[in-house]
Amino acid sequence: MSISQYRMYPQDIIDAILDQLHGDPTTLKQCALAATAFGQTSQKHLFRTIHLVEFVKAQAHCERLHQTLTESPHLSSFIRELYVKDSPASSSSINGFEMVDATNWMARDANFVALLPMLPNLRYLAISSFYGLDWKELPEAVRGAVLNALKSIPVLKLSNVMNFPVSQFQNFVGLRKLTFDSVKFDTEAQNLAVTVPHRGHLDSLYFTQESQASVRSLIEQLELPTSSLTISQLRQLEVAGSSPDMLVTVSSLLEASSCTLKTLIWQMNAVNSSPLAPALDSFDLGMASELHRLSLIVVVKGSPAENAQLQWVARNFASAERGIATNLAKLDLRLTLMVADPFGAPVEDISDHAIWADLDAALAAPRYSNLSRVCFYVSVYGWRKDDTSRRGQLSSQLVQKMPLLSNKGALSLFV
Repeated sequence: MSISQYRMYPQDIIDAILDQLHGDPTTLKQCALAATAFGQTSQKHLFRTIHLVEFVKAQAHCERLHQTLTESPHLSSFIRELYVKDSPASSSSINGFEMVDATNWMARDANFVALLPMLPNLRYLAISSFYGLDWKELPEAVRGAVLNALKSIPVLKLSNVMNFPVSQFQNFVGLRKLTFDSVKFDTEAQNLAVTVPHRGHLDSLYFTQESQASVRSLIEQLELPTSSLTISQLRQLEVAGSSPDMLVTVSSLLEASSCTLKTLIWQMNAVNSSPLAPALDSFDLGMASELHRLSLIVVVKGSPAENAQLQWVARNFASAERGIATNLAKLDLRLTLMVADPFGAPVEDISDHAIWADLDAALAAPRYSNLSRVCFYVSVYGWRKDDTSRRGQLSSQLVQKMPLLSNKGALSLFV
């Protein structure tokens, strides 16, 4: 079709075609230059997500972006997601060795301070660092620009950030989704804003083992009566880690949002079961009374029968006193089995354990009548993908070990 022929098509049809190219920036750039009718939709996709993350070059990219938005202000409204990675501002080569300037670009770039207020429709902000970003070392202008932007941004991700003032979260009334990865808060900084014109609520939270202490501080801040943001209406919780301290933090979150939490995704690391078992015994998943979907990712070292996490899962489902939500509709259990000799281990070493029958009996109980799908994803570390014989044998034996779920039609096995 020639450029002149596009005029016979309505603009919404042209836009729908261009929408299919959202993952092809090269073609979108060509379309933006081809015809006026292609320009705005192509630009919306090209500028939707901005990455200022490239090592050493991020500052130059920030400067160029600021200049582009200054010359073409209409492009600012297209930016929805901004990924910022603090890195050395510059590097040079001396005698074949790369010399890196230790000063991070965010600490010296005036364009970044001016850039954030130019993005009225920003919905997602991710801040990370190559070497660890110390919030206190950033200039006051940079910190102020970020904090002002976060008052209206619904999604925030912090990675490898230190000394971020946890009290400021009380002011982020528009925040709905939080992700923390290796984050440490400054718990001493005071929040000067104590007025609560209206309250927002956090919908989704993800954090790793390294950030669990910071999350506990966050819970304390958001439970204060002066906070504009609450955590009592959390709908999705995703965590990675299963230390005793992590169990305490997760328990606090389940208790705070017991009537609203719908989805729990928990990646339980491979840990020594001995110190973990007592902490698991006192942990009750049944606190989340409205849970609809539960996904557990468990790395099992040694025998499945000796794994504290698997035993805990079976006990929680089997216990009428604890009683995981009876309206649970979907359970995903992803197991990575790290057996002693994965190359020569007989399939029976994995399947011939009472834990599978325990899970089958617990999950097939009448009180879980709403549980329409139970997915077991089982992978054995060291098994080749083309080893279809052992995979098929293990799948067949696990189906035999869980006849109740199989007969109910709720069991899905992926080996």
